[in-house]
Amino acid sequence: MSNIKIVAVTKCPFGSVYTYLAEEALKKVAKELKIDIKIESQGSMGIENVLTEKDIDFADGIILTENINDEKRFEGKNVVRVNIGDIVKDASSLVKNIINNKIDNSHHNY
Repeated sequence: MSNIKIVAVTKCPFGSVYTYLAEEALKKVAKELKIDIKIESQGSMGIENVLTEKDIDFADGIILTENINDEKRFEGKNVVRVNIGDIVKDASSLVKNIINNKIDNSHHNY
C-alpha cells in the first residue's frame, strides 16, 4: 500500500495538546499500514511541516480538522473533515476509510 499518500492538517481549537496527539496517532497508523503521510501541525510552535502544493496535488486523501479555514488550497481534492478528538480516538478507522475509498475509486479506471 506504499503508493497511497495522505496529507493532513491538525489544529486544536483549545490549545496545542490535541494537535500533536492527533499527529502522533496518524503517524502511528501510517507506519502500521505502510502508507506515506505528511502532517502539517498548527500548534503552539506555529505552523510546522507546511504542506507544499506538490504534497497536496499528489495526495490520495486529505484530512483536515474542522477548524482549518484555508480550504482554497484543497479545492477539488478528496478532503475529509474531522473533529480532532476523533483522530486521537480512532485514527486507524479514518485512514482505512480513506484507503478503501482510494482503492474503490481506482477500480473505476480499469
